Amino acid sequence: MLARSKILLRGEARQIGRAVARRFAGSCEIWGVSPYSSPGSREEAEARGVRPLAIDLAADGLERLPTDFDYVLHFAEPFDKTAGASA
Repeated sequence: MLARSKILLRGEARQIGRAVARRFAGSCEIWGVSPYSSPGSREEAEARGVRPLAIDLAADGLERLPTDFDYVLHFAEPFDKTAGASA
């Protein structure tokens, strides 16, 4: 069902997101969306088979995201747009 799908994965660095990325990276195109602000976080995502896209959704919005995802999986913390950070 998911094979050859393009998946947007929020929270791919968290416990469940990492497991999902590892499981499906070989058969799907996984895009991770995160600020990737910690040193090495982008490289860690790539090592999991994730295509990292450095976006802070609270600050940057959705304009830079591709629009052709088959699935969106959200395992990230919710954010409070008025506070500009994760809530």
